Amino acid sequence: MTKSISTNEYIRELHPSDIIEYEKMDTALTDDYLKNAFVPLTKTPSNQLFGLWSDERLEAIAGYTQFADFAMIGRLRTAVSARGKGYGKQILAHALSAALSVPEIRLVGSYTAKDNEPAKAVLRSLGLSIRETVYTCKIKQMLVNENATDSWTRVKSPSNYEAWIASSQNPPSTVTIEAYFPFPGENSQAFQVFSQQSVCYMHQQTGAQALFTFDEKDNDFLLLNVSDEGLVQDQQLWRLGLSLAKKHNRILRFDATDSTVHKIPSYVLDYTVAEPWLLFETRLG
Repeated sequence: MTKSISTNEYIRELHPSDIIEYEKMDTALTDDYLKNAFVPLTKTPSNQLFGLWSDERLEAIAGYTQFADFAMIGRLRTAVSARGKGYGKQILAHALSAALSVPEIRLVGSYTAKDNEPAKAVLRSLGLSIRETVYTCKIKQMLVNENATDSWTRVKSPSNYEAWIASSQNPPSTVTIEAYFPFPGENSQAFQVFSQQSVCYMHQQTGAQALFTFDEKDNDFLLLNVSDEGLVQDQQLWRLGLSLAKKHNRILRFDATDSTVHKIPSYVLDYTVAEPWLLFETRLG
């Protein structure tokens, strides 16, 4: 479907063959992962990419990825020569509208760097509000012995979010379903699908649980999500996570928030914390 903006401008869904036009766009990005991901994304039903065209030139793109009843909008790119014309806001608004029109989607999020003031202004203008600040931690080693102990036992993955946090005193505010895709911590179809794709361990004394998920992005990650924020101070959890990561040749990744980023123990060494990012959201109803 094509949406006309003016006599020479329109928005339409992008297809694999549009990679030729995208490669012509000067976005000023030195390392743009989207050039490699463009064709696979446009072939996958859970992903939608849209392009804004002016005089038959691709000037801006944006899209969304669907996770059951959640979706994340983003992948915003605007040609340098076309900036200042409002194209970025128009194409992102189109992606948001398209996501919200999918019957099963009830929440749409977006993810941007904390210091990206223009992107934050656009998201606010589209009706999205800040849910959480997220800090990506990539953990490589510990000061203490990394061998896992028997304080954590592998169990069957929880059937839903409420079951996962049943023994938690401080449930997490976000759950990272995939690298770069944190969502609000709440009961959802997206969590149910995600949990069944994860490996679950239970703390024998408290009953709190940790989910480990294998994910491939710019690195091969082992994602860690905890059902109780207090678990980030558990030495045995980090031992378990690093042991699993080494076994599968992965990088252990944990997305911390304002309430957890400073609780990571000092004996967890050689980890990098990326610049803080903001999770925005809007929802139906």
